[in-house]
Amino acid sequence: MTPLDLKLNQILNVLPSQKPGFIYTIPFTPNLLNHFNSVHAAVIFSLAEATSAQFLLQNFEAFQHEFIPLLRSTQTKYKQPAFSAIYAKAEFKNTSKELVITDLQTKKRALVTISVTVHDEEEKLVFTSELEWFLTLKTK
Repeated sequence: MTPLDLKLNQILNVLPSQKPGFIYTIPFTPNLLNHFNSVHAAVIFSLAEATSAQFLLQNFEAFQHEFIPLLRSTQTKYKQPAFSAIYAKAEFKNTSKELVITDLQTKKRALVTISVTVHDEEEKLVFTSELEWFLTLKTK
């Protein structure tokens, strides 16, 4: 299962991005606007969360059926309104794939923070977030 399989992300029309460097996108539609006619904050956050989850799956593909991810905390900042399609990218914050794998193998758990940025059609920064995931290996 991927984030694209979740009903909420299907309703929001989260799609793989065709823009280089971006993981997911949500095309512009009036149905996703708020009372100020900009993309609703909840839509932007949902894109960021889905992007961070997909980033985890891409980086820990070998473990994806062995660990249980839990979104533990987030820090978010809305920078400016979006009036177009939105695009998200992700990267590790203060860690690496190798360090997380080592933690999973030795401690059977890991904390990983993923930085996600959301941009508009012109690639202006709309939103930043740090999403902290708790990963634990399933017991056999």
